[in-house]
Amino acid sequence: MMRNVVENIIFLTLDLVYPDDTGGRKLSLGRILYEQEKGNNVTVIHYNYKKQDEEDAQRFFKENNICFYSFSPRHNHHGFTRLLCYMKSFLNKMPEPYYMIYRDDFFHHFLDAKIEEIAPSLISLESIFLGWTENVIRSKKVKINYTFHNVESEFYYSLFVSEVNKIKKAHYYIQSLLLEVIERRILNDTSANVTYTFLSKEDMSEYMKKYNISRGNIIINHNNIKTSNKVNRKVDFAEPFFLFPGSLDFPANSFAIKNMLETPNLNWDLLPRIIITGTVSYNTRKKFLGLKNISLVGRVSEDELYRLYSSCIACISPIVTGAGIKIKNLEAIKLGVPLIATKFSCVGINTSNENIFLTENNFNSFYEVMLKYYNEVLNKL
Repeated sequence: MMRNVVENIIFLTLDLVYPDDTGGRKLSLGRILYEQEKGNNVTVIHYNYKKQDEEDAQRFFKENNICFYSFSPRHNHHGFTRLLCYMKSFLNKMPEPYYMIYRDDFFHHFLDAKIEEIAPSLISLESIFLGWTENVIRSKKVKINYTFHNVESEFYYSLFVSEVNKIKKAHYYIQSLLLEVIERRILNDTSANVTYTFLSKEDMSEYMKKYNISRGNIIINHNNIKTSNKVNRKVDFAEPFFLFPGSLDFPANSFAIKNMLETPNLNWDLLPRIIITGTVSYNTRKKFLGLKNISLVGRVSEDELYRLYSSCIACISPIVTGAGIKIKNLEAIKLGVPLIATKFSCVGINTSNENIFLTENNFNSFYEVMLKYYNEVLNKL
């Protein structure tokens, strides 16, 4: 009987993957834990250019016997310094984080030393913005994997479309153009030592239309996110509510919720409130003042989120803009929570589950399905 070969694998991340309170974090953490469960030796290296608090992440990875290293750039990424960096990245035709890594010789030496120490067979870059590190990795003759969380240039363009703030709008548009340049360089690479992991066949098809990608270099991700197996469902009929587990600071989310609630001739008095979890800044919160039927509770603990999952009438996903697979939809499905979702928000997701109620990609259709489902639930009492 042949034994599986144990591999040393490095996951290089640009964002913390724990706490896994965003879709991107959940997916990367799922990939990390999946490789560990296969028996491989897994190391996570975080390029901490945002100066994020890593205490919870360090504790989590220690408890799960996963090596975790962090590198914080020496530069101050605020005010005039950031503006200067932003302008230089634009002139060099590079997205901002990509350019920062390109300029960071200290990180190049750090990564080079870690590759020598760990001797990995594979390094997975969990963001296209980490693409410049390929120049360090190739010198070590290590296999490279790029994980695409969505069609990145289109994703940033969708943020440009749904963003209201003019400065952010310009930022998203510029980044979408620069990302196209990076995508072209990365995805036209025909080397056998590079693989591309996509989260859905739809994303894969979009990239294959634009670039010369060999099918032999493509992997479709398992999308095996970290959750409990199921929640014990006990709907709160005393104070019923629908649940939207997503940050309103994300333009596609705020666009969907605000426009849905402001659509003319929809009577929200016929439906219970919508509880919205996730970060919400002061400026974003102001945009929702005066709207009926919503309760912005902000970021909640994992235990509290599971309590909301277990007691809500259903999760809702009225998303009509943006790109990429909707991780919160995957989470609701895996937990056994009923999901009302637009067809757009379920691209790349198996929707054959009887607990999924699909709507057309407009708010009138979404409202009608919410109302119908709510009345059906009440009639079963």
